[in-house]
Amino acid sequence: MLAQWKLRHYMEPLRDDCEVTRYDGVNVDSLIALEMQDWYLHLLDTAPLKMVPLTDLANETAQIDRPETGAVVVKLPENVRRVVAVNIEGCPQDIVPITDMTDYRVVLQKSEYSRGGRCEPVAVLSAGGILTVYGEDESGKLPVVEHIYAVVLPEANTYIFDESALSTIPMVEI
Repeated sequence: MLAQWKLRHYMEPLRDDCEVTRYDGVNVDSLIALEMQDWYLHLLDTAPLKMVPLTDLANETAQIDRPETGAVVVKLPENVRRVVAVNIEGCPQDIVPITDMTDYRVVLQKSEYSRGGRCEPVAVLSAGGILTVYGEDESGKLPVVEHIYAVVLPEANTYIFDESALSTIPMVEI
């Protein structure tokens, strides 16, 4: 990735037919590493889904039933950058989580008469990686979360993305 970044910033290939000696200077690799990390985090947070890898987190998390609120709660791992969709047992379509806490649908979840149910389940992703899913199955029981599709930050110094994302690396104008 470092070589790709240097190439797009006109720092490669280096000329090797001359010699220059310098005893001070900027650590270019460290500066580029910071730029790469900022670019990659922005890519994970905002890029179209075809550019970034999706991970199913359902097997890595435990669901806590909260019958008094009509919801199940899932604590997501800290490396989750964004949750794309949630799927519950018996629901044919994915639920796109609400992340804006000022959205009117979040307030609707406080009442048993207006909260998500069998026909239209609702997922709310709040601060701290808390995913709350409001809904019920055919028998009126709390839903079972089958899939949580998310964009996850890989381990340090690892960049996983579709090759088409390389076009989003900012070019330096010369």
